[in-house]
Amino acid sequence: MDGEHPPRRWQTLVQVGLLGTLLVTLSSCVVHGAHSTPNAIGTLVPRPPQRLVTPACGNALGATALSLDPTIPRDIRTIVGFVPVLPANIPTPLTWNVAVIAGNSWTSGPTPMFHAAYGIWVEKAKSTYALHTTVALDEATFEFDPVTNLTTDGSPLHVTEQAAASVNDLPATLYTLQTPANSACAAHKTRVDALMWHSQGLTLRLTAVEMGRYLLFPSGANAYSDQVEAWAWPGGSNVELLRQLAQDVSRYSGCGVV
Repeated sequence: MDGEHPPRRWQTLVQVGLLGTLLVTLSSCVVHGAHSTPNAIGTLVPRPPQRLVTPACGNALGATALSLDPTIPRDIRTIVGFVPVLPANIPTPLTWNVAVIAGNSWTSGPTPMFHAAYGIWVEKAKSTYALHTTVALDEATFEFDPVTNLTTDGSPLHVTEQAAASVNDLPATLYTLQTPANSACAAHKTRVDALMWHSQGLTLRLTAVEMGRYLLFPSGANAYSDQVEAWAWPGGSNVELLRQLAQDVSRYSGCGVV
């Protein structure tokens, strides 16, 4: 941990209603919200206000609670049915952002899906700054496919390429996800790299966006979402970033879980 993280939202998608700065509504080809240019997040903050590698262990929340900080609930095993895994190390300038839990109404399995979001600090107007999600790790005890719960700019994402890979000698698959080439939203075309594998009884999906953005979970009047945006990792390709993060995941130890 490099410092205390400023207060942000802990989000749970289990029986929640309308609230929040991360709620995004999609309409046709227009993304309504703070970001209207598909590939321009903003300028990196030269000296980020804070950087957090591992989220803190927070209070027990219960299955329907909502908190305003980025901690992992102490009863996370009770809420999602498993202890999540997280990267032990993340390269600069990435920092922990926020966690989202998808309730059963957003999943195809018996337990919720857990979404861990990492991001970068960027400069905004009037000397302010904001944290944008650029890398995400989704995990569940059930099988899900590369595009499960992902939407973008009014168009679906489809697998356009896939290749065999490995993570710590375990079989994995690298996917390229894109919006249709003939989409009416051609100017907002999205391209996502996804790495999927199985480990410790979990299905895992790491994603990074090459172009555009995607929204986690269906957007609607009563849905919480996380928007994952394009970013070029200065240390190499996004695929190399995903491989690096995947090789170093372990059970979340913030609540004393080994």
